[in-house]
Amino acid sequence: MDMNVREAEDICILDIKGDIMADTKKELKEKFTSLIEGGKIKFIINFKDVYVIDSSGIGLLISTLQNVREKNGDIKILNISGFAKRTFNVTGLNNIFHIFTSEDKALESFTIGDNF
Repeated sequence: MDMNVREAEDICILDIKGDIMADTKKELKEKFTSLIEGGKIKFIINFKDVYVIDSSGIGLLISTLQNVREKNGDIKILNISGFAKRTFNVTGLNNIFHIFTSEDKALESFTIGDNF
């Protein structure tokens, strides 16, 4: 899995390329930990180049979401499609995370208070 982190003001955008699975989630977990310890609590995860997310990846996203929401932050999902989107729908994650098809709309949602 490859990951690029960009920032737009106080929001971190993680562009992920590759699957989020048991053998790759450690890198993502370490990145989240580092960013959160650095005071970041607002994230957009770009799933444009993610095909599969397994149960360990789902667990990581949920635990990270709980962590940042306790700090008044959030995680938004961007450009999810294919098998990853079906996984979100089947597991109900589409009811937990805000999902966007436009990066601008995802960024805007942080300023207009579109949080759970």
